[in-house]
Amino acid sequence: MDWCFGLLSMTTWLICVKNCAPCAAVNLPHKKESIPWTPSTEPFLRIHLDFFQYQSTSFLIVVDSYSRWLEVYQMQFTKVKDVISKLLNLFAIFGLPKIMVSDNGPPFDSDEYAQFGTKMDIQILHSPVYHPESNGLAEKSVSVAKRALKKMLMLEPNTAQSDFQTIITRFLFHYRNTPSSVNLKTPCEMLFAFRPRTLLTNLLPVKKDLLKSHFREGETIFVKLHKGSDTVSATVVRPLGVNRYLISIEGVLKEIHHDQMVRSPKI
Repeated sequence: MDWCFGLLSMTTWLICVKNCAPCAAVNLPHKKESIPWTPSTEPFLRIHLDFFQYQSTSFLIVVDSYSRWLEVYQMQFTKVKDVISKLLNLFAIFGLPKIMVSDNGPPFDSDEYAQFGTKMDIQILHSPVYHPESNGLAEKSVSVAKRALKKMLMLEPNTAQSDFQTIITRFLFHYRNTPSSVNLKTPCEMLFAFRPRTLLTNLLPVKKDLLKSHFREGETIFVKLHKGSDTVSATVVRPLGVNRYLISIEGVLKEIHHDQMVRSPKI
């Protein structure tokens, strides 16, 4: 009976706490599981925007939800017209997104920003007040950019604030060409479907099957120098590039394209 009375008392106590107005006002609710954004299926369907500050300098950050392509703009002013100016430059390259996500801070909560979205046929979405996690992609990108800026300025401590954009540009070059741990593709590959040339890609081995030119030094070949001319025998001296070779025809050196060359059949 004692344990039944104790259980009844505990239940009564929990009911009282649940219905207590001061308790409800003071106790924080349990953190609920966040609902993720619907994954984007194309580049620049949905972009996330946010501001951040570093050493009293303001930056506007824009990230594409599909490719994770990042834009970071050093902002002298953060009024709505300055934001719209940066966005128009971005749209001139990638076109109009369908959705723009930001917080409720100025200038994103202004009538002019809303009118800009309507004019451009872009849906404007805001994260709830005091709940920046709803714009988590932008928040994460801000963290990445701030850490990178801090590290690079540690290597160049005498950099003036006016040159911060140069530092940011170098960071963006490396960030956009770094493969994701999720799909092993870079933002550049996701957005443009090709991998730009970088100092890192220069270190990667070249796939031999992509090379049209594969003649060896000292190899005997047949060459057609001009359209309508006869084919002559020659010797490969050395390659001059991917598709050009230096050859010797009876001691006379000539530069030719690999399309003019045919491997001599072995008898």
